[in-house]
Amino acid sequence: MDISKQEQALIVLAEELNKQSIPWALGGSMLLWYKGIVNQVQDLDIMILEQDEKIVSSIIQTIGTIQPQHKRDNQECHSTVFIEAVINGIDVDIIGGFTIDSNNEAHYCPLQVDKIEHIHIDDTVIYLDSLELWKTYYTLMGRTTRANQIAQFLTE
Repeated sequence: MDISKQEQALIVLAEELNKQSIPWALGGSMLLWYKGIVNQVQDLDIMILEQDEKIVSSIIQTIGTIQPQHKRDNQECHSTVFIEAVINGIDVDIIGGFTIDSNNEAHYCPLQVDKIEHIHIDDTVIYLDSLELWKTYYTLMGRTTRANQIAQFLTE
């Protein structure tokens, strides 16, 4: 199997998170890529529990580089934990306590460990977040094309 640069970065991170028994899940476009919904991925979105921020930061520092926080143009999302990192040249967003502002209301969307599924890449377990949850997230963010792609996939 030809492993993309994004997958290589994901495997490096997954191995370290799994060694520490940290609950996590892949979300965003890479989740959709694994499900065959999209065919392009720019970065990795990794969902974690808020209380794991310090240990995850420490892991990132051993395998990549944490980027300085900057003001985002897109203010519909904010999180209790938001770590921007680069691992093997790939941008990785670590998100805990994901919150989406929609219709003047904050929607708290933390990692739901009971909804995670998993796959294997070689010998590495990769945890995948729920497509149903991401359909809701994309809807709340006003990203209707993505929400509709997931809805269509879920009904096939």
